[in-house]
Amino acid sequence: MSDELGKRFLGLGVIGAMAAALSTGLAAAPSPKPVAGVIIDVKGKPTLKAAADGKTMKLKLQQFVYEGDVIKTGTAERAAMAFVGGAEMRINESSEFQVESGGGAKPTSVFTKTGQAWTRLLHGKSGMNLRSPLAVAAVRGTEADVDVDDRMSVKVYEGLVDVYNERGSQSLAAGQMTQVSDAQSAPQAPRCAELLGRLVLE
Repeated sequence: MSDELGKRFLGLGVIGAMAAALSTGLAAAPSPKPVAGVIIDVKGKPTLKAAADGKTMKLKLQQFVYEGDVIKTGTAERAAMAFVGGAEMRINESSEFQVESGGGAKPTSVFTKTGQAWTRLLHGKSGMNLRSPLAVAAVRGTEADVDVDDRMSVKVYEGLVDVYNERGSQSLAAGQMTQVSDAQSAPQAPRCAELLGRLVLE
């Protein structure tokens, strides 16, 4: 995906989609939790489990997502979200992500036990932490893929990403990747990555 398309996607997503959600009433019901972001693209019928009441609903365009909400995609389903702190995340099929923080005063943060996502940050002051039981990928002013199942893989397209757990840490530059085999293993030394097939909603 080109830089121009990525910036347009983020700009329209954060500003346009939030404004549209407010004006059309497509946002989720009021919640005591802070708003973390807004849904800017959907493929198939992914769902959202609301932290406020535990109810599960079909994900909709321009729908607000609150801290604590869980987004889940099935086979051939995808979803994209723009966070208030200036990050974008595109979630691939067969994934489940809990939104912990929308960013702003603190880094955007999500948690997954099984999932694959592409991330991009709008500006250098934003940040994003993708957490799993295996490690944390701290994305800073960059573009990256994170894939979590029995192991965790992180690929970096632009900028830097720090991957760390209690066993150790690695800093990745553009064109590099690392893997974490299990919760008892440190992130592997960076190596060259095949930077193909970034997640794009069709």
